Amino acid sequence: MLAAPIPGETRVWQYVHMTKRINLIDCPGVVYSNDGKDEVSVVLRGVVRAEKLEDPEYYIPAILD
Repeated sequence: MLAAPIPGETRVWQYVHMTKRINLIDCPGVVYSNDGKDEVSVVLRGVVRAEKLEDPEYYIPAILD
């Protein structure tokens, strides 16, 4: 199974059989970076890769909250 905890890495649909009647589907999705929310909200939703943040320490208080 190929999975990544960073946005933009899922390339194909994957099905994980949880039970006989329940499947977990991992598929590429579209995540809009800014839908009227503030920048902190966008970062906390995982839309922006951490290595692309200019000042990642700025977001620590929001994570701790």
